[in-house]
Amino acid sequence: MQGQYKSVFSIEVIHSYYENSVCRGLNFVPSNETRNLMQRYNFLQSSTDNILGVYCNSTQSTKDLLSYLLNTNENPVFEFEIQTSDPNFYAFTKLSVEWNGRLEYSSASYSTEEGSSKFDLSPNYTNEGQSTGIFVSIHIQDLINAITAEEAVSYTITMEANATQWQYYIINNSPNSFGSLQIYTGSEVTFNGPEEVALPNNQKAKLYTSDSLLSLSEVPMYKFKLIDASGRASTNDSNPIPGKVVFNGLPNPNPAQTGISELDGVPVPTSPMYIYI
Repeated sequence: MQGQYKSVFSIEVIHSYYENSVCRGLNFVPSNETRNLMQRYNFLQSSTDNILGVYCNSTQSTKDLLSYLLNTNENPVFEFEIQTSDPNFYAFTKLSVEWNGRLEYSSASYSTEEGSSKFDLSPNYTNEGQSTGIFVSIHIQDLINAITAEEAVSYTITMEANATQWQYYIINNSPNSFGSLQIYTGSEVTFNGPEEVALPNNQKAKLYTSDSLLSLSEVPMYKFKLIDASGRASTNDSNPIPGKVVFNGLPNPNPAQTGISELDGVPVPTSPMYIYI
């Protein structure tokens, strides 16, 4: 920043769905009260895709300026709504069963290491009839308590990718017949099946389901193969495949396409995928 502007605090949103956990497409929108407060006391907001920075332009120390705000305003707070441009954001984000449309983060609820000016904010799910969305509140008193040696306070919001049961529906439209179709993962991930099922259009399919929940990700984490175990094994010295490869690189889920099923008697989200061979 140019001139006398100095950093007061920052908020970084980390999300495991995205590559390198860098959450993209976020917009930090101040409440009307916060916008008025920032204009009155010459604060400046600057943001990137996943980081909000708030700066002040004052000859006073940051702590003295905030103390003045605290003494001259009733319960002053910086409040922002975190908006996303991704329509699938809530589909690929892991949310509590208590989720009812509103998620709040506050500087009053956090985890940190002793003596650190970095704080990991804790989620709070509420359904008190307020507007829906994701909101973060940074209270002035909390900022004053957190500031050490004029070092800007860093807040982090950590979000996790949703995990679903992956379901592959294999539809054979080819003239070929296969003796023993299986999903080869090359890892500890395993799939149950096949189960003979009928699709809504009465077309027959073989259904394979993951026996555990797998995390969704922007960049595919897995490269599964559909193989015919009765066919001739593929030769690969480093990783031999026990069958003939029928479909190399099964798709990873589209977070916009989800369902509900049961795993060990518990309702779980599912990601159905349809593979035509």
